[in-house]
Amino acid sequence: MNKKQKEEQYKLFANAFHEVVVPELEIIKGDINGLKVDTGGLKEDVSGLKEDMDEVKARLGRVEDKLDKIDDHLDRHDAKLDNHEKRISNLETVAPQIS
Repeated sequence: MNKKQKEEQYKLFANAFHEVVVPELEIIKGDINGLKVDTGGLKEDVSGLKEDMDEVKARLGRVEDKLDKIDDHLDRHDAKLDNHEKRISNLETVAPQIS
């Protein structure tokens, strides 16, 4: 291929590029610039999620309160059992002396 043929090929390529690719790029650029993000539904979804989280937090708070009550109840029973163990050990030390 000589220099003249290469130049003709380059011109052909440049013309084809400007006729086909450039207009398509302009269309794509216009589509991208013309896009608008619809956040209306997204805002509603986020507010719904916030409400759901508030409900979950409230339920979790109730569960934690119940667990605290159960812990308090168990602590009282442990104290009673400790008291019973002391009484039984006292009785065991006194019982051999009585018999």
